Amino acid sequence: MRQISKTLLATSDPADIIESHRAIPYDDTDDAPDNFTHSFSLHIQYKQYPLYGAWKVEADMPLDIFVGLGKTGWGARMMADIQVDETDPDSATLTITDDKFVAGKVIGFDLMPSIDIKISHIRYHLFQSHTWDKVWELNKGPYRFSVVSILGLIIGKLITLGDMIPLGDLLVALFPQNIETGGYYDKNEGIAANGGKLKLTPEVVGDVDLVNFLTTVGEDIIRAVFLPEPPAELVVMAIFALGDIVLTIQDFIVPQVALGPSFGLSSPVEISITDFSVGDSKFNVTDTGSSTFTGTGTGNAVLPADLTGQNVSVSFHADSHYYLLAGAFVQISWLKILSAEARKVWQVLDEAESTRDSTFYNLVGAADLTNSSVDKGNLEGVV
Repeated sequence: MRQISKTLLATSDPADIIESHRAIPYDDTDDAPDNFTHSFSLHIQYKQYPLYGAWKVEADMPLDIFVGLGKTGWGARMMADIQVDETDPDSATLTITDDKFVAGKVIGFDLMPSIDIKISHIRYHLFQSHTWDKVWELNKGPYRFSVVSILGLIIGKLITLGDMIPLGDLLVALFPQNIETGGYYDKNEGIAANGGKLKLTPEVVGDVDLVNFLTTVGEDIIRAVFLPEPPAELVVMAIFALGDIVLTIQDFIVPQVALGPSFGLSSPVEISITDFSVGDSKFNVTDTGSSTFTGTGTGNAVLPADLTGQNVSVSFHADSHYYLLAGAFVQISWLKILSAEARKVWQVLDEAESTRDSTFYNLVGAADLTNSSVDKGNLEGVV
């Protein structure tokens, strides 16, 4: 078997969902411009040598910021390792390692922080310079937060302050709750271990708590009936003040129940490997193992002795959908700490279904994306 050097293939490194970073959109008819979403990064780096230089603390806290309204799309990053049978040039195997697949949509303003902290201890050597031994390391992230979702919760709280807006408390009670702050985004890895297929399901689901809404309606009715008369107003205000105290104590003693409808959006995409190539030799995937793909050539595979300037490519087929979701949820909490919830949503409307074949290219053995390209292919089947 002839070993082809490992090659980095990617839409971007790291993979993201911005089309200007070569992510592959679900729908070319989307009204959002290609480059309407932009990203930039901030890094906070800090190094310290306490205890007379015996210890070193290194912290790297990158923050990726995404602003705009991007198309729904997917991206990937992976290392491709190909072996070609020299006795049978039409037989080859593909191994995919270190793969990361992402899918989703930027809506407004997303933050993606991560943190890397490393603590090292100095080690001195005789007749040579010292070295540092790593004793502890923390790597967390990246985490994705939708600022739009967070601001929605804050605005909902502000509306109810001081009864600034008539019936504002009712509007807030109907606001969807429990929206994931991770935004409209999903990630996955291990396409080789999953038989050459991966499914990503970016979705956002919100719950409307009918128990809280009915409680709010009841309080508003009491206020509307009794508050116009000054003597009764004092009594009712005292009752509400006492009620707030009782409810606060009750929240920590009596289990609280929330239930109601759930609504959301989802755009799953299933990505599969169809073929790969080295130079002009193309191999269709005919079998998948636990980490490799067997490829059969088209009958004219000729692998040159010198692969300098030759490309390695891997092709993918993607099936994507747009779903509207509806369902119900129930949540029980106790002591403001312990909680359990169940939620079930169904696909009530499939707005569109599309397929797209895409190919990632890069020079044999390339460890960066300087000479790489992505053929996004043509979108088919949009309804």
